Amino acid sequence: MEKVVLGNRTIHLRSFDLAELETFLKSLGAPRYRAAQIMDWLHRKHAMTFSEMKNIPKELQLVLAEKTVVGVLKLIDVVNGTADHESIKYLMKTEDGHILESVLIAQSG
Repeated sequence: MEKVVLGNRTIHLRSFDLAELETFLKSLGAPRYRAAQIMDWLHRKHAMTFSEMKNIPKELQLVLAEKTVVGVLKLIDVVNGTADHESIKYLMKTEDGHILESVLIAQSG
């Protein structure tokens, strides 16, 4: 099976709200209550892979892994931006290969 694509976009599970996830899972033949379990894993427990979702059946984990992505960033590099370490630069990569840069600026008070 291939990843489900809408137009030219892969389905990212983290982008679904509960109702959308329920509808999507129904199309896969999964019970409605699985949506709340998956939302809990994605947004409260911050699961990075389907195999971490211990209360989701292995069969459903495999189907989700084939058809969707979890949508996490990969940390590539961390650089201290200043001599006094008041800023830290993070370089990250998306699943589709785009590079993102984020800067944390520490402030007192």
